[in-house]
Amino acid sequence: LSKSMQYGIANAVLGGDLLYAVALAEVGKLRNLQRGAEVLKVVTQAHIDVQVGQLLDIQNGQDIETLKRVHDLKTGTLFKACALSAYAFRQPECSATREEAEAFGIAFGRLFQLRNDLDDAHQVEELARAAGSDLASGRGSLERFSLQDQQELQATARVELLTSLERLVSHPVPSLSGAHESGVALRALVAEYL
Repeated sequence: LSKSMQYGIANAVLGGDLLYAVALAEVGKLRNLQRGAEVLKVVTQAHIDVQVGQLLDIQNGQDIETLKRVHDLKTGTLFKACALSAYAFRQPECSATREEAEAFGIAFGRLFQLRNDLDDAHQVEELARAAGSDLASGRGSLERFSLQDQQELQATARVELLTSLERLVSHPVPSLSGAHESGVALRALVAEYL
């Protein structure tokens, strides 16, 4: 059951804000100041981007480009923050670039959100929320667009995720297991979405 539906939107937003505050408090405990500073920048920028995305979502843009921007600013930003935080902790031993980690996070978040929008169209209220609730509430949703547009967006997002994944896993991290070096762990993480 989605927490926003179980406890209400206001409590879900407050809970999200609390999670950001807890994350910042944890970053403050890091002993490596350089890595901590990088994670702090990532987490605070993510918080800003999510809020901008929410404002854009509330304005209820009706075109695909606005929906993609909302997805990137909200869900894409959260996945990007996870990827960049992990990247910060693996530098300098990993030869992947910051841009490769960022591209992977955004691509994963984008495809995740597209799938979430489509799942919303088929949900049963007792399981999470009423089918079509994003569309009914006036929020940006993939449901508002043609089946062809939906399929094209998903196909593009899958290619972006697969491409960014392959670029990222092409850089071995010596201190990690051979399973990670071959990309097995990350491939397993995203397999459901490809």
